[in-house]
Amino acid sequence: MTVIVGLIDDGTVYMGCDSSMSYGDSIATMTYPQKLITVDLSQEFNPLGPHEIGISIGMSGSIRMLSIINAYAGELPEIEWSFEKYITTAMVPWLIEKFAQSKIAVNDTKPIEYEGEMLIGGFGRLICIGKDFSTVETDRDCEAIGCASEYALGAMLATPRMKPKKRLLNAMKICEQVCSAVRAPFHIVEV
Repeated sequence: MTVIVGLIDDGTVYMGCDSSMSYGDSIATMTYPQKLITVDLSQEFNPLGPHEIGISIGMSGSIRMLSIINAYAGELPEIEWSFEKYITTAMVPWLIEKFAQSKIAVNDTKPIEYEGEMLIGGFGRLICIGKDFSTVETDRDCEAIGCASEYALGAMLATPRMKPKKRLLNAMKICEQVCSAVRAPFHIVEV
C-alpha cells in the first residue's frame, strides 16, 4: 500500500516515498517518513567520490521490516567491493538473518520470503530486492515499487527532461490521484 520511487541523475540517486500506511482494513497517513531510510556505510570503495556516503532503502509491505532494518542499520556489513556484489553477497544474507531473528520472514518448507519489496539506491545505482530476496537492476534511470509502481514508472519515463526532485514529486502526485493507497506528504532524499 505505497509507492517508493527512485531516480538516477548524473550519478546521484534520488528516492521518494509517500506517507500512506495500512493496518488491517484501515489506511492512515504517517507522521514521519518511516518507509525510506538512509544508511551511512563506512567504506573504502567509493566510485563516485567523497559526496557519496551511503545508501537509501525504501520498502513496500510491512513497516515492521523497515523498522528492523533501521534498528540494526549500524550492523550492516561494510562495503568492500562493487555495489551489486555487496547487495547480493553481504546485504541480502544480512537481511535474511535479521528478518528470521525477528520472526517476520517465512521459512517453513519453502525458501525464505518476506512480504513486500525493497528498492536500494546508492553509488549511482538502483537495485530492487524481491520478496524472495532476488536482486534486479534494470537499464532505466528510474525504478518504483509498491502498489502504484506502474503509474510512477509511466510518469517518470514520460518526463525525462524534468529536474530530478520535481520528476519524483510529479510521479508521486500522479500516483496519489489514481491510487487510493498513496498519500501525501511526500518525502525525497538524495544519496
